[in-house]
This record gives sequence, C-alpha cells and structure tokens, in this order.
Amino acid sequence: MDENLWPTFGPYGDIRTQESKTEDESVKAILSSEWRRKCFSLIEWGITLLHLSIVDWEIDNEYDRVKQMLGLRMLNSSLSSVSLILQGYSQPALSMVRDIMETGNLLEYFRLFPDEVVTWARSNSEIRRKKYSAQKVRNKTKEKHQDVGEGLSLAYWTLCDVAVHPTPAGFNMLLDTDSPTAGPQFVERHLNAWLREMILRFSPAVWIMLLQVPHLTHEQEMSAHDYGTAMLRVAALPLPN
Repeated sequence: MDENLWPTFGPYGDIRTQESKTEDESVKAILSSEWRRKCFSLIEWGITLLHLSIVDWEIDNEYDRVKQMLGLRMLNSSLSSVSLILQGYSQPALSMVRDIMETGNLLEYFRLFPDEVVTWARSNSEIRRKKYSAQKVRNKTKEKHQDVGEGLSLAYWTLCDVAVHPTPAGFNMLLDTDSPTAGPQFVERHLNAWLREMILRFSPAVWIMLLQVPHLTHEQEMSAHDYGTAMLRVAALPLPN
C-alpha cells in the first residue's frame, strides 16, 4: 500500500449507501408492527423529555451539574443507539443500552443517597472503582429498595456478554441466520431485542432523571406522568412472534 494515496474514503461511500438502505428497512419494519411502533414511539418520547429536562436546566451548584451531565450522557447514548440500530449495527446499539443502564443506575443511586453526589464528583478513579463501581452501585440501590432479586444484575451482565465485551456469546450478534455479517445489516430479531431492552432500560432511566429535575413546566410534568403510564403499559406488551 502506498500511504501517499490514502485515505481515499472510497469504501465508506459504499457503506453509507448500505446504511441508508438498512435504515429504510428498519423504518419499514418498525411501522409494519404495532408492537415495534409503540416501542419506538415511547423511545422517541423519552428522548424528547430527556432533552427538554436537560437543555433548560439553569445550574448554579455542583450537585445539579453532576446530574445534568449524567442526563446529557444518557441523552447522547440514546441518540447514538437509535442511529446505530436503524443503520444496522445492532451490537454497538446494544452496547449503548448497557451504558444507558449504568448511567440510570447511578442517577437512582444519587437520588437515594444525595450526599454522595459531590463526593463522587470529586473522587479520583481509584476511589470510584472501590466505592462506586457499577456492581456496588447496583447492590447498594437494591439494598435501599429491599430488592432481593437478581434481574438488574442479570440484565447488566447479559448486555456485557452479548454486546460490550468480546465473548463467544457476542458472536451471535454478528450472524444473520448462520452466515457472518460485516458492516450494516438489517436483522429483525436484533431490532426486536434492541427495542425490548430500550423499553426495559432506557425508559426507566428517563423516569429516574425526570424525578430529579426541578424546573419542569406544568405541561412537561403532565407529559412525564403520561410517559410513566405508557412505559408500564408498553413494557407489559407481549413480544411479537
């Protein structure tokens, strides 16, 4: 290879074309199923509420700044996840769901233990690993809620295995039927899995964020209330066959 001739950006043009085609397929699939349409509508609603709650938040203290930044991280992760799944990158899309879940867990931890917010923000990486690891945050939150179930931990580690870390279990996300796929690819079962995980992980995280925002208008509060009701209703819907 002659490094003087590179980069050409040539291959990326073909990839962009395939991404556009895959996005068209994804949109058609979402609109063709009532379950998928309701799930995606709720996700869009949550992104809108999250954006409204963060953008207009006038911050004058470190406590609220931390929560605003966590909300912004969650917003960017959700937008990235939507773009990735529509364009046919299901494994990276699910890795963003894990990020959303971890951020939501931390927001709930800070809601339950508000005195820890500034301590966490001013701590170094060693202290955060020892005191505020994802597992320790989950465990302390579960203890506060008197929750003895393992659902959150199981969901977290499943997303780690399938989407975040290089594992044999994650190889299944690179297959369409029995053939490995490279680049953008529409796979219906992957879209369904992503929608389900977003409803179960992103929607509650949005709700947790909204509980901590002090400046919502009356209309936004009503929309947040309706969103919470819709979240429970959609989460209870049976998966498509």
